[in-house]
Amino acid sequence: MNENETQDLSTNTAPAAEGVEVVTLDYPIKRGDTDIKEITLRKPLAGQLRGIKLGELLNLDVSSVQVLLPRISTPTLLPHEVAQLD
Repeated sequence: MNENETQDLSTNTAPAAEGVEVVTLDYPIKRGDTDIKEITLRKPLAGQLRGIKLGELLNLDVSSVQVLLPRISTPTLLPHEVAQLD
């Protein structure tokens, strides 16, 4: 391949919408009989940030992240599931 050619490294998955990220978990979350292997995270809207100090969130304060993740994840993560994440 010469320098003018590009290599297509994309996978067969459809591209995510802007502000949406699909995260594959290293260790699936067990919920009843279901294993959650991927979660979709959306860019938070102003209402979803209510009650969270942005400075703490930017510093990756664990309690702030634990409050935000259930608000922006699909499937919606439960608080005890967020606490168990790596």
